[in-house]
Amino acid sequence: MGLNLILRQLHMTKINLGSNSTKSEGWLNFDLTSGNGVDLVGDSRYLWFVGEDMPEAIRASHLLEHFPPCEILSILKLWHVALKPGGTLIIGVPDFDYMLREFRKEPMKFLSFWKDHERLLFVTLYGSYYPFRDDSNNLPFRHRVIFTEESLTAILTDAGFTNVQRFHPKSVAENHGFDDVMRLPLSLNVKCEKPL
Repeated sequence: MGLNLILRQLHMTKINLGSNSTKSEGWLNFDLTSGNGVDLVGDSRYLWFVGEDMPEAIRASHLLEHFPPCEILSILKLWHVALKPGGTLIIGVPDFDYMLREFRKEPMKFLSFWKDHERLLFVTLYGSYYPFRDDSNNLPFRHRVIFTEESLTAILTDAGFTNVQRFHPKSVAENHGFDDVMRLPLSLNVKCEKPL
């Protein structure tokens, strides 16, 4: 069964990539691994739903930084093609500028990873441990890329997106119904559009 048919049956026109178990009404959850809350399992680098029933929105909360740097532009171009003209891409990634500001305040607090490997800055930069492996190269699913607002805007523009705007959701409603890491100060969140 193709994704277009699944979307029609579920009356969903929005895709939440790398969803894990985070759910929101009206969004199809698409993740690399199955689990509670995941509607469809697959690799976000290989979306196959380009066609007549393109989604009006694609959301990727803290997913993009897990891909190899050499793949980021092509992945964003794929998401651009997959979106309906006039559709919205919503991205959240760790904010490297935020990490630098926090690090400068108290460097040793964040460098003593051997005492507590789950320290917020360390996890934000490198990613935390996941109980599964990335099938493509059998490496832990870690952060591989860092972004600033300037670099994220530039690569989104190069991928064909326009009207790139940063946003800071203060509530679940402002975060498109999701209660996830995009609400934290460490998250660099942007919305952009595929031109009509």
